[in-house]
Amino acid sequence: MINPLGQWGPQLTRFAITGAVLGSADLALFVSLVAVGVAYEWANVAGLVLGYALGFVLHHSFTFRCHHSMCRQSAQKYLAIFLLSLALGSGVLQLVLALSAVPLMAKGASMATVALTNFLLGRRFVFGL
Repeated sequence: MINPLGQWGPQLTRFAITGAVLGSADLALFVSLVAVGVAYEWANVAGLVLGYALGFVLHHSFTFRCHHSMCRQSAQKYLAIFLLSLALGSGVLQLVLALSAVPLMAKGASMATVALTNFLLGRRFVFGL
């Protein structure tokens, strides 16, 4: 049987596993910070920063299985994508909060936006696949 996703299938699977780890860490930090009184927006930024640090290492070594060493140029590209994701994710968070006022729904929409952006741009521009 032919894999309809081609070479993307295994990467998407590993990306989903990595994303579950990153998303859990991000969400746990977000919920913890909000519980102690930190504003949703700052808790969101803190979760995304944690996701950036863990994500670069896990995506390099596990998701995309890069054979070259992690270098400053890759980290800078990943940082640029992170900043774009931060802006998009924060914008989505604000939009959904304005529409629904349900923080976990807003955070979920933000996380989905960040995941899609990171996979597509990271795969192409950071990890060179």
